[in-house]
Amino acid sequence: MLILSTCNRVEILAVGKGNIVGREIDAWARARGHSTSELAPYVYVHKDEVAITHLFTVASSLDSMVLGEPQILGQLKEAYRNATQARTTRIINRLLHKSFSVAKRVSTETDIAASAVIH
Repeated sequence: MLILSTCNRVEILAVGKGNIVGREIDAWARARGHSTSELAPYVYVHKDEVAITHLFTVASSLDSMVLGEPQILGQLKEAYRNATQARTTRIINRLLHKSFSVAKRVSTETDIAASAVIH
């Protein structure tokens, strides 16, 4: 499992069978003193290819409040380091390495970073 926490989002990346995502969301909510139903209006669940595309979009800063801002990639790399220390799965390792290369490609082959304004 990987947890990405930024100033305006928390994302949980989990790989498994059954309702692993629901269990992870429930555990995360309880650890912070909330119920799953309390968070339900704010929770989006992506699966399979949609989840992978979402990860690539986030890593590339295409789903940021400021399009092209570079901080999200650094935050994702930090989340990956934490997940690696917790012995995350090989699938997550491969997905994150691919998301880093996708983000680099988006950054180098487009002018997206030039439009970012960070305060």
